[in-house]
Amino acid sequence: MKFSANNFLTVAKSIVAGGGRNPSGSIRNDAGFLVDIPIPLGSLDLRTVINYNGSEAGAAVATLSGAWLTSDETNGRVVKVEEAIDTIGNITFPVPRDYDEETDALFVRVLASQILVSTDNDVQLDSTVYIKTAGLALGADLNPTAPGTVLSATEKWLEFDLSQKSLNRNDVVNFVLITNGANDTNGEEVLIHAVEVGYRSCLVSYNPETAAKVALR
Repeated sequence: MKFSANNFLTVAKSIVAGGGRNPSGSIRNDAGFLVDIPIPLGSLDLRTVINYNGSEAGAAVATLSGAWLTSDETNGRVVKVEEAIDTIGNITFPVPRDYDEETDALFVRVLASQILVSTDNDVQLDSTVYIKTAGLALGADLNPTAPGTVLSATEKWLEFDLSQKSLNRNDVVNFVLITNGANDTNGEEVLIHAVEVGYRSCLVSYNPETAAKVALR
């Protein structure tokens, strides 16, 4: 598309303000157009086990184990993960249609803590990630780098970077939140307070469709 007085506004509205990279190649923290997509805790695919007292007729006195949604600090809601439970749950989402692996960033952020300060101080969160591409079998674990942050009784934001994993637009990300297996004693129950998917896109300009009228976005 040529720049002219007649089409200036048409071109300008297709430009997303962005930033750039550090000399090392990493994207600057304030670079690009940042979109945060909160994931409601109630929509997580949790590994919850319902334990009935005798039979289903005893559902009124059933107890929960594994990972489940519960109350916290009177009016708050959290996902509580029992000690010795490694797999917390899944979130599934498509890769943004304008995702460009060379310049953009895709990540999952989790606000987490544990109930008490553990004596061995070694509980961390990790993840496994599987990609579904239309017409193909589910891929192998991409094994993203763990945040490496030790949990404590104070909440901490942890970030799982999914960039540079050969993701393409319309791929479906199956993100499985797990622990490192160190939550093995009483008091090391993990609490998940919030989850969000983040997407940062750097400067782009595009035509909404090809010359053959095929939509690009």
